[in-house]
Amino acid sequence: YQRRVHGTKVLTALTTGKNKMSDKVFTVEELQQYNGADANKPLLIAVSGKVYDMSQSRHFYGPQGPYCYLAGRDASRALAKMEMSYNGSDVSDLTDEERGVLQDWVSKYDAKYPVVGRLS
Repeated sequence: YQRRVHGTKVLTALTTGKNKMSDKVFTVEELQQYNGADANKPLLIAVSGKVYDMSQSRHFYGPQGPYCYLAGRDASRALAKMEMSYNGSDVSDLTDEERGVLQDWVSKYDAKYPVVGRLS
């Protein structure tokens, strides 16, 4: 699996076979290990149950980025409510409008970032 980041070839290590990362189910605790603090690990964010590799946008989602509070977390609620902080992952009280906003984010992320697993 290869992708280009700012014109530079970057290899993403994905395992193969039954345990390939795209089949991976992440717990909340496991996801937190991919918050961008370790540059040797991918930077992951969960949205609507999908886990995305956001490493190509580390400047936005990494430790010094404006959206660092989303890294290694389920970002669904923050994105749906357009909140600039992390206030948990419960989406049960979202309005129809907020659900639409969340779906817009999912569509954007689906088009731009690889899905590497799902959140349990």
